[in-house]
Amino acid sequence: MKKIIFKGVFLFYLLFFSVSVRAIDTYSHNAVMYNLNDDKVIFEKNKDERVKIASLTKIMTAIITLENVDDIHGVVEMPREAFEDLDGYATSGISVGDIVTYEDLLYGIMLPSGADCANALAISVAGSIDNFVSMMNVKARDLGMNDTFFSNPIGKDLDNYSTVSDVAIMLKYALNNEEFYKLFTTRNYVTTTNLRLESTLTERARRYNLDISNILGSKTGFTDEAGYCLASLASINGVSYLLVTVKAGTSMPYQLMDAINLYDYFSSNYGYKRVLEFGSPLVTLRVGLFKRSLSISSDSDVYLYLNNDVFVDDITYDYVGVTDVGSVSNGEYLGKIKINYHGDLLYEYDVFSDRSMNDNWIIVGVFFILMLTVFYMVVRNRKKFNLQI
Repeated sequence: MKKIIFKGVFLFYLLFFSVSVRAIDTYSHNAVMYNLNDDKVIFEKNKDERVKIASLTKIMTAIITLENVDDIHGVVEMPREAFEDLDGYATSGISVGDIVTYEDLLYGIMLPSGADCANALAISVAGSIDNFVSMMNVKARDLGMNDTFFSNPIGKDLDNYSTVSDVAIMLKYALNNEEFYKLFTTRNYVTTTNLRLESTLTERARRYNLDISNILGSKTGFTDEAGYCLASLASINGVSYLLVTVKAGTSMPYQLMDAINLYDYFSSNYGYKRVLEFGSPLVTLRVGLFKRSLSISSDSDVYLYLNNDVFVDDITYDYVGVTDVGSVSNGEYLGKIKINYHGDLLYEYDVFSDRSMNDNWIIVGVFFILMLTVFYMVVRNRKKFNLQI
């Protein structure tokens, strides 16, 4: 018998992640972490609380610039207005009147988190900071960032707010842009005016002798209300992770320590395990009046990201759906396969038939044979009757 088509849907990481939440915590008040391979949240802490996000705002500043500038190598004269009201905010080192490129300014906001570069981009791209901020908010709504409002392109607290969940949405979107990915994963850059820019992450890690080798890319942020913030990306053992943390303490680089600890914890304690092997028999259906068998077996290997303590031999499979049907059409929904571990649901997917099966041809065949039999009997009896006469 042919196999059944499976259409899979991840449901829960269940106790395997809820246990991890209890086992590890963060200095940061708000956090969300994704396994990007599956696009699933694997750690969260106050992820939907509205908070100040400081210079994580500049991720959106970069998005709007990249999507509205045809050539990032085009030149910009650094306007004096870009430096207004920046007391207490980081700047890039670019001076008023310098001729730089959009690319220089983008690295200026991503590496040293230059507020001057953010303002310069806003003025150059949209004509004014207010116009640029309007574009930022429209984009936020388009992305489904429903708990976010931007009041400036820098990350000044003011009316600026978001959630770590919304920042994660924004960052995942941005990382699909090749130029942004390059910006986000670069640690050092030299501008066209020979100004050397360094990531604030690198500078901070060096100062406190922290190992950030697992962090592939990042954007830092800090204001008094937001505390230390960090949006980062890591790729460890074939698994891509995204982490956003906000409101870490200020006496130490707790945002870096959170990232190091979380990346280490999950890469050390979790991994992909094959929970279903290609061709594994799962259930047999009975079809039609004659109860013909239709075997269901897996059409692919299924791997799930699970705690190292999960024993694959203890995983069980349940089929919930029809088992006795009159007929089956190609593509017809039949039920669900549920993969369980000690009674907890790990994964489930819908089961659809990959072919049609019914008893019509058998019934027609039986009817045809019956009709032939009746015809033969009639002819035979007629011959007998003629002989008797």
